Amino acid sequence: MTAQPWWKPSPPAEIPAKPWLSPAVVEYLEAIIRPEWDILEHGCGGSTLWFAERCKGVTAYESDPDFAAAIRGRAPSNAKIISWAKANAPTIKTRYDLLLIDGEPIETRGPWITSALRLVKPGGIIVLDNYNRPEYEAQRRKLEDEILFREFKSGIGLYLNTEFFYTGGSVL
Repeated sequence: MTAQPWWKPSPPAEIPAKPWLSPAVVEYLEAIIRPEWDILEHGCGGSTLWFAERCKGVTAYESDPDFAAAIRGRAPSNAKIISWAKANAPTIKTRYDLLLIDGEPIETRGPWITSALRLVKPGGIIVLDNYNRPEYEAQRRKLEDEILFREFKSGIGLYLNTEFFYTGGSVL
């Protein structure tokens, strides 16, 4: 018998406007997100809709074009969803207040972790969900060596943990 995931997979039209992160992580994000922030996501979904309710703007890069189109159809005007089937992170000039790395396929997370410091403003936050997966351990360890502070927020299960990296400054 296969174990059931702690989150319920849903068609895009039924995904609630809430991140698929542990309740403690969602509560923490709720406390730190500011209305003037610009947020970047690797992957889109309920978190995109949720962030859009709380910040100035959210930009999400999604590898599944059908999923991107479905979430785009539900997103408010301050959410921009970009179909992105490349393994690497985009080259962009904008730097964001917060970056959530939580997209699929898992193998694409490594390049996003490697690019995270150029995507986030000084003093910004990098959120890596499922931080302890072996597929991107080398990139995570390199990031850990380059950042000023990190914090773990527990989740449920072997890989369902979230790690926050702070690039400097005070969060709250």
